Amino acid sequence: ERGFDPRTTTAAFDVLIGYGGGAILGPRLLHWIDREAPRARLRIRSLDDPATLPRRLRDGQLDAAIDYVAPDDPDLVHERIGDAKPVVIVRRDHPRIRGRLTRAVLARERLAAHLARHPGGGMREIEAVLAGLAPHVAIEVPTALALPAIVAATDLLAIIGDAIAEVYARPLGLAIHPFPVRVAPVPVFLIWHASHDADPAQRWLRDGIRKVAAQAGYRLRK
Repeated sequence: ERGFDPRTTTAAFDVLIGYGGGAILGPRLLHWIDREAPRARLRIRSLDDPATLPRRLRDGQLDAAIDYVAPDDPDLVHERIGDAKPVVIVRRDHPRIRGRLTRAVLARERLAAHLARHPGGGMREIEAVLAGLAPHVAIEVPTALALPAIVAATDLLAIIGDAIAEVYARPLGLAIHPFPVRVAPVPVFLIWHASHDADPAQRWLRDGIRKVAAQAGYRLRK
């Protein structure tokens, strides 16, 4: 590891990307690895049980994680690498959505929703707004990546991060509306285990993740 050279490494790098961000960061990270470490491999992983994250990072099952919830484990290091802005997506030819999407419209329409893996985090304000508006959730899905396709095929609305929405809006015929209530942006964190802080391969990978996150639009917002 001390002699890590990205140009010759054949390592496989395992990166957990939560909420569906793999569709945004995955291709960019792969392009970066292909350019800098052409013999390496990238494996995108999911997180079914948040309690396993510290162990997976400690034991090397994961090299890094990207998520919207900052870990509270003292052995995990996290760095805010950007923010996601919540938006509302609808079919472009939706029969009832015309012009500005208001709180009243969001409250009366039916939603497709992402089944929250765990509560709180950067989603807390959005969850509070929805609890007050009490819209009818018609369908819940395990991954945010399913939401654009469901919205495109139905009259449902969905709340999703702006970077994901922008990827799917044109090919699926979706309109993107600002979230009708002012809320803080959802932070995106790069997470790793403190015991691997000085590992040269993981440091190289983390630098690449920072670069591609900035390119993908996960900029820090005030």
